[in-house]
Amino acid sequence: MKKSIAGFMILLVLFVMASCSGTPISLPGSSEASWACPFVKYEGASYEVTNEEVPKEDVGELLGEVKRNVSDMDTAENYVESNFDSVGLNPGAKLFALKQRSSDKIVYEQDGKYFIARIPEIEE
Repeated sequence: MKKSIAGFMILLVLFVMASCSGTPISLPGSSEASWACPFVKYEGASYEVTNEEVPKEDVGELLGEVKRNVSDMDTAENYVESNFDSVGLNPGAKLFALKQRSSDKIVYEQDGKYFIARIPEIEE
């Protein structure tokens, strides 16, 4: 009985230490994706998907549609990012320019509403 309690305590300590290390843990056989945030790829840039709503009158021309959701592909050996790939948006989601063009923002449509996707600022 004492051995099983000691074994349990050791496993618990190891689990807590691993959880606090800041390094993601992947269980054997797990293919869980590890993307930092939802994004959509357009013209070679990754735009972070936000929940910042945009009025319809600010939406410009159609740029294209999400072609594939790659949320489970980051563990695939042959994965290559392509334009119109996304994590967080379903295939077919429409992407638009803003009427007042922006080099770091585009718009996506979801459930009849429009939202901003932006290139994240790099912290130095």
